[in-house]
Amino acid sequence: MFSAGLCITRAIGTSLISVGTFGVASGAEYWFYGDVLVLIALLYVAGGVAGGYAGTSIAVKAPKRTLRIAYGVIIVLVGIYMLMRIYHVLP
Repeated sequence: MFSAGLCITRAIGTSLISVGTFGVASGAEYWFYGDVLVLIALLYVAGGVAGGYAGTSIAVKAPKRTLRIAYGVIIVLVGIYMLMRIYHVLP
C-alpha cells in the first residue's frame, strides 16, 4: 500500500486478488492429487464469496483512516503468527 502508493481500498482489493489466485492454484494441485473434500471445499468457497461481498460493503462505507488501521493491524498479526509458526512457538 505504501510502497505502491495505492489507496487503501485498492490495496485491499489487490491483496485479495493475489490471495485468491494463490488459493485457486493451491486448490487445483490438491484436487489433482485427490486430497479435496468437495463438500467442504464448496462450503469454503461459498463462505469466501459471501465474506467478500460483506467485506466490500463494509470497506466502501468505513472511514479510510479506520480501514487503514484495521488493515495494518491484520497484516502485523498475520506476520507475527507466521513467525511463531516458523519458530515452532505454535503447533
